[in-house]
Amino acid sequence: MEKLSNIVLNKNTIEFFQYLLASAISLFFDYSIYIISINSKIFSIPQSASIGYLSGLIISYYLIRKKVFKEGWLRKNRLKEAILFAISGFLGVLITYASSFIVLFFKINDVHLIKVFAIINSFVGVYLFRKFLVFKKK
Repeated sequence: MEKLSNIVLNKNTIEFFQYLLASAISLFFDYSIYIISINSKIFSIPQSASIGYLSGLIISYYLIRKKVFKEGWLRKNRLKEAILFAISGFLGVLITYASSFIVLFFKINDVHLIKVFAIINSFVGVYLFRKFLVFKKK
C-alpha cells in the first residue's frame, strides 16, 4: 500500500511541476507581449495587459492540454474544455484582483510584493480548478 501511495504522490508531484513549467512558459509570453505592446505605443497599458494575458492563456491551454493533463474527461469535447479553461482564466483574474486588494488593504504598497502575492494565489486557485474540474480524470 505504501508503494502505491508513493507512485501516486510521485505522479502528482511530476504533474504539478509540469503544470508549473507550462505556467512559467505562458507567463513569459504573457509578460513579453505585454512589454512589447506597451513599448510599441500602439496599445494602452490595459489593452497591452489584456493582449498579453490572452496570449499567455492560449499558450497555457495548449501546453497544459498536450503536456500535463492529457486524459481529461472532456478530451473528446474540446469546445467545452476550452470554455471551462477560459472560465478558469477569468477566475485567475478575479483571484489576482482580490489578492491585490487584500495586500493594499493592509497598507502594503510594494508593487512587486503585491504582484507576487497575487501570482501565488492565482496560480494555486486556478491549478486546483483546472486539475479537479477542467481536466479531471474520467
